[in-house]
Amino acid sequence: MKKGIITFGVILGLALTACSSGGESADTSAAESLTEAVDASAGAVAYKDGTYTGESDKDEHGGMIKVTIEIKDSAISTVTTENLDGEGKEKGEEYGKETNNEGLYKKAQDSIAGTAQYGPALEAAKDISKVDAVSGATQSYEAFKVAVNRALESAK
Repeated sequence: MKKGIITFGVILGLALTACSSGGESADTSAAESLTEAVDASAGAVAYKDGTYTGESDKDEHGGMIKVTIEIKDSAISTVTTENLDGEGKEKGEEYGKETNNEGLYKKAQDSIAGTAQYGPALEAAKDISKVDAVSGATQSYEAFKVAVNRALESAK
């Protein structure tokens, strides 16, 4: 009986040792593969230094977002955003007043203020996927993303 317990203990010990060493190498290989994949994806898009412009499609009122992005050292350096009306003019304090509706005017002005935050946010984040929409300017956000992606496509 004593021999059986000792034999069982030895077999169990060998089995655990074999499983743990195989698991470590598998875990190490998986970790190395993940690191290589992250490194590869981080360098997947290399932007050429320069200044690039992109425009969104026109909205139902003819307005659009136009961005100018400067790339330095393969990264987004500066972003200029233009929020244009149907006539191609920058939307300002007067935009929305023509509705003669205070509520619509306020919404238009909130959208302008929200849209103005996107350029600085992109400069800080360096990646459009890390820029969040601003409440009150979600349609402008979608247009901003389109314009940015079009500009960055030229920078590849």
